[in-house]
Amino acid sequence: GGSSEFGCTATKQPTTPRINGSCGSSAGSCTTGSNQNQSTSGRVTTWQCAGSGGGSTASCSYTAPDTRVNGNCGSSAGSCTAGSAANVTTSGRTTTWQCQGSGGGSNASCSYTAPTTPINGSCGTTAGACTAGSSQNQSNDGAGTTTWECAGSSGGSTANCSVFVPVVVPVNGACSTASNTCSAGTPQNLTPDGSGGSTWQCVGTGGGTTASCSYVAAPVCGSADGGDYLIGQPTGSELCAAGSAGAINTVSDSADPTKKYQRWTCSNATTSVSCQAVSDCGEGGISCNNKCEYISLNGQSVVNHDRSGGVVTTQQTITGTDGASACIESCDLYNSEGVLEQSNVPLGTVVGDIDIVHQPANGGEEGIRIQCRRKPTGDKCDTDTTNDPDCDTDVDKSKTISCVCTARRCSASGQCVAAPIFGASSGSDASCSSECSTDADCGGGGISEVTL
Repeated sequence: GGSSEFGCTATKQPTTPRINGSCGSSAGSCTTGSNQNQSTSGRVTTWQCAGSGGGSTASCSYTAPDTRVNGNCGSSAGSCTAGSAANVTTSGRTTTWQCQGSGGGSNASCSYTAPTTPINGSCGTTAGACTAGSSQNQSNDGAGTTTWECAGSSGGSTANCSVFVPVVVPVNGACSTASNTCSAGTPQNLTPDGSGGSTWQCVGTGGGTTASCSYVAAPVCGSADGGDYLIGQPTGSELCAAGSAGAINTVSDSADPTKKYQRWTCSNATTSVSCQAVSDCGEGGISCNNKCEYISLNGQSVVNHDRSGGVVTTQQTITGTDGASACIESCDLYNSEGVLEQSNVPLGTVVGDIDIVHQPANGGEEGIRIQCRRKPTGDKCDTDTTNDPDCDTDVDKSKTISCVCTARRCSASGQCVAAPIFGASSGSDASCSSECSTDADCGGGGISEVTL
């Protein structure tokens, strides 16, 4: 027969070395093999080191060293020999705290009581007071001396104390009669009442009471009293320096009805005083700068007694009250028959001899008559009398005033009417117009007269 042939090829595989697992020296480590199945419980860790190439698996175990620190109390308050101090509290001499462990270590509860220190009692500076220790057994002898004890503590000594305090007798405040004064106590809280009086308090001492006081001033007339007040009416302190002012009334002088006064009272709750000021100078005076002025002859005269005629030898002087020279320019002198003897005589001039005629009807008196002229007064002498402040309808209608030709008065209807400076009543509107219609009629100034 036939024949057959077989062929074979063989391949040799490489050989893998067998490695057995081997444990390392630290938890989870292998010197050979690979770590598997590791677990830890407490300080113990177990694992396997698996071999390779058919090598064996090693079972491994490692116990970690013990690192726990238990808390431990120290010998002084709040201290620890191990662990850390926490929750420190002190009550009196006793301190409590904890020394807390670490790494799972336990906590220690600690307590420390400080040793006692003697405290000696020490007296204070006021009755019953102690700078150290506690006050006890206080008493007062009634004469100002207080005794007490300051008891020490923790075995400390007790101090005996005393202090003298003068006995304070309460003094009640008491009012005096004068404003802001006290017969007892101290004055305070002064409040004027606006009428010269006041209220205040007298404060007592030593716990005494406080008195409420008041003073009512005696009424006193104001600055307008006794003087001239020719324009308007006084007000405020012009009426009363103390007290309340009553209503102002206008009255006439009993001796000279043409002279008028403003009169009022100043009063308090119990009494009153009467006050007055001249509001109209009257026919014997002249308003000059809001003041009444008067002209007179002062001195002595010697008369020749030849009744058919004679000469007055005179040392008399024409005088005016203080301030009259501001308004009076000069005066003319007439004898008893009306004959002009001297003219344009200034105030303050000594009058010389004057011829006279005996007048039996006058009881043998030889009179000398004086006529005086007013100085020009500027715009007050404006012929438009409605602009004259002395003719203002708001002022007293009886007030003596001055304009161009002669002194004027304001009539009841508020018109400026003519009137002599001295010795006559008011003229009419018609006479004012006729006398003063032109400057020439005035002759440089009006002349009015009074017989002395």
